[in-house]
Amino acid sequence: FHFPVRKGPMARCLFLVLLAAATAQAALDPSRFHCVGYASESGNLLMRSNMPIATNASGVLLAEDFAYDEIKSLVQDRAAECGAAPPGDFFLVEVTLNNAFDDKSGLVAVKAWHGEPDHFSLGRLVEWPLGVAGIVPPARVPEDEQVTVANNMFVVDQLPERVAMLDQLMSMASPIDGVPVVTLVHCTAGCDRTGEMIGAYRMTQGGISAADMYQMDVSECGRPPNYYSTHALEWYCILLESQGYTDLGNCTGFATCEPFGDCVPTSSTR
Repeated sequence: FHFPVRKGPMARCLFLVLLAAATAQAALDPSRFHCVGYASESGNLLMRSNMPIATNASGVLLAEDFAYDEIKSLVQDRAAECGAAPPGDFFLVEVTLNNAFDDKSGLVAVKAWHGEPDHFSLGRLVEWPLGVAGIVPPARVPEDEQVTVANNMFVVDQLPERVAMLDQLMSMASPIDGVPVVTLVHCTAGCDRTGEMIGAYRMTQGGISAADMYQMDVSECGRPPNYYSTHALEWYCILLESQGYTDLGNCTGFATCEPFGDCVPTSSTR
């Protein structure tokens, strides 16, 4: 495979910087690995992260570059965030939210690892692509039409159905006797679609405002979800409100976003 890179020290330097940045973005980031939920009856856990590629990955991204050992260590460490004891062994259900427009390089290693017969007893991979619902923000739709739009907004992404499936995973019996199920939800960065899915899950569980949900997303990732995922969360909040949820607060007031740009929590002090 040949990159048509111009000769010269400046071009070579730029190429190496871009290559290093791409490699760094692919590695599992412990600061973005967090426990989201714990079901005491089943012992199952829900976690979030970015793409789980090992920090010492070869760059070729083979099965051995999947960060399984790092995941095991971080699950042990982060279980306490949910008030759970660190599990010994567990069955991993890895949920990737990456869609057809993503860089697929990280998923190569993920799929290769899950595809090896020796790993069938350790976990399984589930693909739930996200990325359509937040293109148009609620602010651009007349208020008296927003509930109707919200009820049709997730036909492609199926976010309500996926959230319900996450809830089922929390109570499901493990395929391996005596060990819990750990569901790990991630996209590439672990902030945008992951923040959308986890934020939607938290709002559906109830007892949390949209503003508090969004602040938790920011805290766990280190930055807010992007324009698309933030507006998808607004639509999801409107959908829940139409179903009788009363604790959500202002569904369109928890963040401000530049058009197709960055978002900021409205309560941010920065």
